[in-house]
Amino acid sequence: MSHELAAERQQEIIKMLKKEGKVIVSDLAKKYNVTFATIRRDLDILCKKDQLLRVHGGALFPDFSTSFEPKYSEKSILNSDLKKRIGVVAASLVKDGDTIYLDSGTTAFQVAENLREKNKLIIITPDLKIGCFLAASINHEVILIGGKVRTNQFNCVGTIAQEIASNLNADLFFLAMDGFDLVRGVTVTDLQEAAIKKIMIESSKEVVAITDHTKIGRISMVSVCPLSKLDVLITDDSIGRDMTREIEEMKIQVLLA
Repeated sequence: MSHELAAERQQEIIKMLKKEGKVIVSDLAKKYNVTFATIRRDLDILCKKDQLLRVHGGALFPDFSTSFEPKYSEKSILNSDLKKRIGVVAASLVKDGDTIYLDSGTTAFQVAENLREKNKLIIITPDLKIGCFLAASINHEVILIGGKVRTNQFNCVGTIAQEIASNLNADLFFLAMDGFDLVRGVTVTDLQEAAIKKIMIESSKEVVAITDHTKIGRISMVSVCPLSKLDVLITDDSIGRDMTREIEEMKIQVLLA
C-alpha cells in the first residue's frame, strides 16, 4: 500500500512540476504530511528516471532543448555547493594587480565572492549583480560593460556592450557557459551573449572555463568557441576520470573543485 501511495505522490509531483516548473521539498512535505526524507527519496527516484532535475532544496522540470535557459533565480539554487567550490579554485588563479574579465551568471558570481581578499584588481564584467557586488569593495576597480540588459538574467549584451569590450584587454577571462562538449565546444543559449563572450576570449591572455559537471556533454544553441581556445577548465570532481583524461589530451589543464 505504501508503495502505491509513493507512486501516486510521485505522479502528482510530476504534474506540479509541469505546471509550475519547480517544487520545494519543505512545501511538498507539508502538502503530503510526510517527512523531508520521504520527499527527497521521491525526488531522487524521479531524477533517476530523468523526469526531473534535482537541485538543492527541491527540483526543476527538465527541459533539455538547446534554447532553454532557467531564470537567474532558478540558476542560483542549481548545484550551488559545486559553484561555491569552483569559485574558490578560480579565485586562487588570480594574482594581486591582475586585470580580469569576469563573465556573467551564478558560477561567475561565486568567483566574485572569492575576490574580496585580493588587492588592486581591475575587474571587467557584463553582469550587473557582480558589478554592484564588487563595487562595494575598496580593493578593486570595477568596469561594467553596459548595454541591453537580458530579462531575468541581469547581464548586458548588444552592440554597446560589444564596443566597450572590444576596447579592453585582460590577463584572465573566467568564461561561463550553458554547454561544454568535446566536439561542439563551448555553447550558450543566446546569440548576443555568445557575441560578447567571443570578444572577451580574444581580448584575454588566458581563458579559464568555469562550469559544474552537469553542463559537460551538453550542447546549447549557439557556439561560442572550440575547446582549443581554452587554457584551463575548472569543474567539480563528478566529471569522471575518462572525461578528464580526454580534456587534458586536448592540452587543457583541468582543475577539480
